[in-house]
Amino acid sequence: MAKGIALLVGVKDASEGGLGCENDVDSMAKILSGIGGYTINILKTEQATAPAILACIESAAKKLVSGDMFVFYFSGHGGQRKTQISAEEPDGQDETLCVYDGEIVDNELAKCWQKFKPGVRIVMLSDSCYSGTNHSISQPQITKEDIKAQSKILKRKPIKFNVNASEMKEQMKAQLIHFGACRDDQVSAAHLDGAFTKVLETVWNEKNGDFTGYCELYNAIRKWLPSD
Repeated sequence: MAKGIALLVGVKDASEGGLGCENDVDSMAKILSGIGGYTINILKTEQATAPAILACIESAAKKLVSGDMFVFYFSGHGGQRKTQISAEEPDGQDETLCVYDGEIVDNELAKCWQKFKPGVRIVMLSDSCYSGTNHSISQPQITKEDIKAQSKILKRKPIKFNVNASEMKEQMKAQLIHFGACRDDQVSAAHLDGAFTKVLETVWNEKNGDFTGYCELYNAIRKWLPSD
């Protein structure tokens, strides 16, 4: 029987004094609990360190097999930094998730996806700024010098990554769908909770989760959120 594992991450900004990102996690947990069949792992703020998040993803990759589902949800600040890769991304920027102890770079997540077995379905949802491509990479091969540069910036040893974007597509055996709150050149909206998550929760509850597929869900969300 197919099974599901979910990792829900919410990192609040102490300087803003809000709990919105943690509330977003609770909203997603409620949706997944209603679906049933998911083992739900939650990391909030102080728990949401880069090692903890990456370890949880890798743990899921070891457990899941063909037909299973992995959901990775992130609510918090998203970042961009000038790429340290020899051949830069088209926009010259790496997209990141701002976690409790620093940042997780897009190519680190891309490396994690390669570890999932064939037939596993991955859904990543990012309620964060600059989230258009924060699930993957577009840059060519990373050198040892690049790894050293990333280590200095991240203040930790990043996941080693030695394949380019086309090779990654060939080596990735699982299937991945990504929902981002905005494009790489945009910031996401929030009030008490993330706008993307609030709309997702609203449209989900309106139809009791009865969608024909991801396209219908996407279009329902787009009706509520501005396109630019």
